[in-house]
Amino acid sequence: MISKVCTADTAVVTGQGQLHTVTIGPNTGSVTAGLVTVYDKTAESGTVLYQEWVVAGVVGHSITLDVNYYTGLYVGFDSTLANAVVTVTYQ
Repeated sequence: MISKVCTADTAVVTGQGQLHTVTIGPNTGSVTAGLVTVYDKTAESGTVLYQEWVVAGVVGHSITLDVNYYTGLYVGFDSTLANAVVTVTYQ
């Protein structure tokens, strides 16, 4: 398994594989509410694999998905989400 920590829009990997988990938590300061989306693509568009509205004051939590991706993984933060960290674990 490989993990990638994202604090802003990030192209994680190109190619196919399996998305195992998404972990969301605070980074520094108070999290500002916003939407995080994980795409099966190398850009902020395409097939949505996971999406969550992150609320202010979120505590860390993980979601196990075990879903296949075919083009790549991209983590997108909407314009209001700040001070959050998203870690994706994949193979």
